[in-house]
Amino acid sequence: MVDQFFLDSDIVNVDAATVGISSNRWVSIRASEASEEKARSIMAEHHFDVLPIESKKGTVSTYYTTDEWGEFSSVHRKTISYADTLPFRRSIRPVIKALADRDRKFFFLTQDQRVVGLLTVSNLNCRAVRVYLFGLITEMETGLGKLVESSLEQGSLSEQEITEAMKDHRREDYLEDTEEGIEESITEYLHLSTLVNIVAKHHLYEPLGYESRRQFEKGDHSFGSLVHFRNSVAHPVKSLKGTDGTPSSLWRNIETCERALFHLHNSSPA
Repeated sequence: MVDQFFLDSDIVNVDAATVGISSNRWVSIRASEASEEKARSIMAEHHFDVLPIESKKGTVSTYYTTDEWGEFSSVHRKTISYADTLPFRRSIRPVIKALADRDRKFFFLTQDQRVVGLLTVSNLNCRAVRVYLFGLITEMETGLGKLVESSLEQGSLSEQEITEAMKDHRREDYLEDTEEGIEESITEYLHLSTLVNIVAKHHLYEPLGYESRRQFEKGDHSFGSLVHFRNSVAHPVKSLKGTDGTPSSLWRNIETCERALFHLHNSSPA
């Protein structure tokens, strides 16, 4: 029965509950004490754009929200609608997609249609989301490396062309290791930015689903922003909300990785 765990190919499984905050731990305001003035004070103190209102029974059906995200001078009370919710065990990928597609900043999380938590865009800057994204980016980066290595084996790309594209310190490492007889694939010495530049310069982008260099570098779902995105994922001090600070940008980078991987997996000979 343990085979199911060994056969599980998912890099990491992250759900909304892992990323969001439980109603047992969130900051809220009691319905009997609820007023815009008090809510505004609490939200400004904690820099919260959403403040749940709890009834005597501990249930939540209304909340306060800022009129403008990140601006705490004006708040108003709203009723939670079905559109404001997502199941608390929903995987993080569709959660990010929902934030992007619906142009939202938050969702209340539900279990059996009862509100049990809250997830906002600020929660995306957490270790669990970074682990999920880094796994995806690593798989995509490995795919690019195999594409370049395959082109080298087929003769459409030379070793000299690859070494010329390397960063100086990586070229030195590669040449030193080669002289010492260390047998590593040349792609092991390439940064993501170098891989992207090689694919663009030598027109290796068709297996990734692109018809032109311009489309690969600057079109929809282009690789132009992925290097910056990869760096933001790898460095905890940087925001994960994408290249322009929105869930839409984050989702676009995720989809770019997934589209490239789809084409790589489905363009290889059987």
